[in-house]
Amino acid sequence: MEARAKSFLIDTVIKGFPIPIIFLRDLKPDLKSYSVSRDVVDGQQRLRTLISYIIPDQLRGFDPEHDDFKLLKAHNPEYAGKAFSELPKNVEEEVLDYQFSVNVFPLGTDDRMLSRSSPEWNSTGYKLSKQELRNAEFYGEFKQTMYALANEQLNRWREWGVFNANQLARMLAVELTSELTVYMMEGQLEKSDKRIDKAYEDNELKFPLKAEVQRRYRHVFDAIDEKIGVEDMAYFKKRTVFSPC
Repeated sequence: MEARAKSFLIDTVIKGFPIPIIFLRDLKPDLKSYSVSRDVVDGQQRLRTLISYIIPDQLRGFDPEHDDFKLLKAHNPEYAGKAFSELPKNVEEEVLDYQFSVNVFPLGTDDRMLSRSSPEWNSTGYKLSKQELRNAEFYGEFKQTMYALANEQLNRWREWGVFNANQLARMLAVELTSELTVYMMEGQLEKSDKRIDKAYEDNELKFPLKAEVQRRYRHVFDAIDEKIGVEDMAYFKKRTVFSPC
């Protein structure tokens, strides 16, 4: 994982936003110590990044050249360049209390069931969503804006029932935010993954419409909350119907 991706991951955790699901697999229990261990099937880089930032001296095989990195100003101006121990104590506590979305494969799951040849499948055989693929490719201004806007609405997504916890972890709220943003910029046409991909590509280094998109997105969601409210949101629980922009 490159330094820019590591910085984005740490910033995501600091802000308490969801990160992709981590997959584990149960191993045989130790009959002497009665302890149970698990393999990390998918998510090693994410966990290694977190450990190298929080307690690098506890990371087996820590290599400063590859494991040492800084939180970038582009991702978090407030804490850029700071080590974990230099963060405010309340932020440290929130990071240590961060809740991961985890799926555990049972003991004896065959390795062949945990792998696919297509790049759209991760090492678990779990098909990646289009947004999970974008998450692995982009780290620029457009991505940061989409993730920030989607995660600002986390409580509403949950209260309204548009996305469940697993769907939020799989970044479907970010994908919908990206789709709605493309509608704002280009007009409401049929959804196209290629159009969304192009928006990420074209606005990777600079997102000129950022302020206007943020303003309109927040205004629309505030209006939905004010005019409709939780009680009357049942009709919008289907993703295909929820199209506020």
